[in-house]
Amino acid sequence: FVETYLKLTAAEFVRLEEMVEELPVEEKEKFMIPMSSAKREGYQEGRQEGRQEGRQEGRQEGRQEGRQEGRHEGQTDLLLRQLNGRFPGLPESALLRIERLNAEQLDDLSVAIFGFTSPTDVSGWLDRLR
Repeated sequence: FVETYLKLTAAEFVRLEEMVEELPVEEKEKFMIPMSSAKREGYQEGRQEGRQEGRQEGRQEGRQEGRQEGRHEGQTDLLLRQLNGRFPGLPESALLRIERLNAEQLDDLSVAIFGFTSPTDVSGWLDRLR
């Protein structure tokens, strides 16, 4: 019926199927959409391929984000070790503020550290970020 009278595109048909899936079971049974077996098979294959592509893209994005987060954490750890080595006893508040810096700010701090001569230089640099 739907195929005969509405002449839906593939994308429209997919959206119709999705809308039917959202209906309560008793309503869904009243709204059965007849499909040829070939069309149903193609539709199912398309959905499966879409899910596989989505999972693959999700894994790739997750790995990329993980690498970035790992690099960010590594950069933070390295800067904290350098600052603690150069200025032992930095206030805990300064260390916590450094841990909250974003990647760009960490890059800036890693350059600025060469000009620091005292713990107050570190605190002053952090204060200027506000």
